[in-house]
Amino acid sequence: LVGSEMCIRDSYVDSTAAVEQIACLSGTYNPSHASVSDSACLDADLGYYVGNPGSGSQTPASPGYYVDTAGATSPTPCSAGTYNPDSTSDDASACRDADLGYYVSQSGRSTQTPASPGNYVDTTGATDDTPCSIGTYNPTSAATSSNACLPADIGYKAPNIGMSQQIACSPGTYQPAIGQT
Repeated sequence: LVGSEMCIRDSYVDSTAAVEQIACLSGTYNPSHASVSDSACLDADLGYYVGNPGSGSQTPASPGYYVDTAGATSPTPCSAGTYNPDSTSDDASACRDADLGYYVSQSGRSTQTPASPGNYVDTTGATDDTPCSIGTYNPTSAATSSNACLPADIGYKAPNIGMSQQIACSPGTYQPAIGQT
């Protein structure tokens, strides 16, 4: 480097009278100035990664992800059916199964989604909710069992799957039985 120029952090110079700095590799970072060897490039810690070469800092794993190896270049997403609300997670065990009544449809999520009215989730680690069958309805969210699906009352119908409310019979018609479509 020319004159008294100092190496910027994220790089090093390994010879006298050098004209260029050498960037630290992806997966490593250098938080110091005036470094003289590649030993100044530190591996990213567990729970962190360095995605680009020449970085002066490491990036924490975002919620929904984890990093379980030192020197990582990217985070690993939690699988569908699991979520992780925390940052800087360093192990797959940080990914929690979705609770009863909830699901996680995509990987890399930080929250779980409650079953919609008209649906239920009766297993942990679910990737979708299950609709109530024809002839039934469910007005609540986060239902944990098909028992939450109520049969349509006398004078009402539930003609579709996944209904959140029953429909009154039209004027001039009647429905004498429960659970009708």
